Amino acid sequence: MWIRFIKHLVKWLLFTKEEDILKEKTLSFRVCPTDIDYNLHLNNAKYLSFMDMGRFDLTFKSGMAKALIKNKWKVMAAAVNIIYRKQIAPFEKFDLVTRVLCWDDKWFYIEQDFVTKKGVAAKAIVKAGFVKNGLISPQEVVDKMGRSDVSPIMPNYLEELIQGEKDFIKYTINN
Repeated sequence: MWIRFIKHLVKWLLFTKEEDILKEKTLSFRVCPTDIDYNLHLNNAKYLSFMDMGRFDLTFKSGMAKALIKNKWKVMAAAVNIIYRKQIAPFEKFDLVTRVLCWDDKWFYIEQDFVTKKGVAAKAIVKAGFVKNGLISPQEVVDKMGRSDVSPIMPNYLEELIQGEKDFIKYTINN
């Protein structure tokens, strides 16, 4: 994974042109033998590692990285909800499509799809934020990027997912 990361980091630093924060970003990969588990498909934990790279890609290509570095912010994933639909086999090519769905007063909500020739193999929603002595509002992040974007309307399924997360925390962690 580190070799892939360094390869993409060089591309991000040397060749990236800023794009709209709401534009889909796509990275292409091939499943290596070190990515598979005993079921001979992409290991569930590797999905999360690839998703990290997709969010790095989003951060660099959208211009968030400049604001992040300038303001000494850190990025954190607060929650990940993922659905696995199809296996991704050894040596199979796939695209990781990452996009900002929307944001609220605390969090960015990022959608990430693993797409093969057979269609969407997995879909995830990541709740992510920027921190420095506390959480920074997403709108402040967007403003510090020099953008005037406002959040797209939050989809109903995402509102329900957020409520489900609150209920899960209430009945499990806070008990």
